[in-house]
Amino acid sequence: MVYRLLFLSFLLLSSIRTLGCSCSFPPEITTRESVKNYDFVALAEIKELSPIDTLSGRWLHRKNGDFKISIIQLFKGDTLSVLNEPSVNSSCDFGMRKGQQWLFFGNKGKQMMEINPCTHTTLYREVNGERDWYGFRGMGRLTVLQRIFGHVNNDLKEKIYYANGKVEIQQTFKKGKLNGTRNIYYPNGQLFSNEKFKNGKRIGHRKIYASSGQLIFEEKYWSDYVKWNKRYYDTASISEDIPLMAKLESDLNPSGKKLKEVMDSLYKDAQAGWLLNHVIQYADDGLSYTSVSYDQRGHIKAKAYVNFKKQKSESYNYYKNGKVQTYNMRDMAKNVEIEHDYKEDGSRSDFLNKCESCKFYFDKKYITGGLAEPIYIQ
Repeated sequence: MVYRLLFLSFLLLSSIRTLGCSCSFPPEITTRESVKNYDFVALAEIKELSPIDTLSGRWLHRKNGDFKISIIQLFKGDTLSVLNEPSVNSSCDFGMRKGQQWLFFGNKGKQMMEINPCTHTTLYREVNGERDWYGFRGMGRLTVLQRIFGHVNNDLKEKIYYANGKVEIQQTFKKGKLNGTRNIYYPNGQLFSNEKFKNGKRIGHRKIYASSGQLIFEEKYWSDYVKWNKRYYDTASISEDIPLMAKLESDLNPSGKKLKEVMDSLYKDAQAGWLLNHVIQYADDGLSYTSVSYDQRGHIKAKAYVNFKKQKSESYNYYKNGKVQTYNMRDMAKNVEIEHDYKEDGSRSDFLNKCESCKFYFDKKYITGGLAEPIYIQ
């Protein structure tokens, strides 16, 4: 899947030129004051999008940015059934689809309420009913909105279902707090995640699975903190993409090997279990850590060491042959940042600067370290 996305991105970049959509996002929502600049805030389902303009000659080009909604929860503003996305058909297009649920943050336009980029507007639920229980996209904002506007969910259900009748969440409570095992499923019934709680706190392991059934993430908790986590490649997806991966490797890095030889080598690696993608091991302070990243061949791509007590960090990036490509060191106490850039022949360029970014790496205002993920009951 990784290579497929990279390949598609390469084709798109090669065939079209577009202006990037760059944003300076507002601070995260914490109070009602945080949404004072919005005229409309709601969780809503998209019921209808404007039709495709078949005469434009452009792929999936919509006639305009109007779309119809059905409000699920209204937090601010009037009850509306139509909104407008001025950025439709541009590089800032939200890519909305009929049946999705979004958290909309809108402002009054010349003719109707408008939903613009660079706001808090967030996808909450996919067309098939799936929610992001991995990165919690949308869940955090919805939870805050429910709290600050008094829409708190007191209906604690031990089973929650998708529209197709399949179970989405199976969980247990004790005195209003999650207690025991919670399983979350894909819309097809496949297990998505398994996690454990005690009195509303995370304990033990949290495991997340790809739609193929393969484990892609696991995490160990200790006293409200993450002890370690591991991310794995989904080799089922990688195996599907091996012909494309082999073609790219042969074309971009000519080694004299025939295409079949490259494919055989990639299949061998996948079957050998080169699954590990990324490992983070946290120290007992919950802030210091060691991090290692691997490519699909099992080669180390990067390492990082952060010592929060000494307020010092070191990181390495590697070439495919295992040689160091870059070395970076930040030292808050000495207010210095050092970088070494290595060419493949071993020659080196050195850079020495004041550590302008140190405050973001070693100030507790900006980092959460290994603090366990928030717990959402939706």
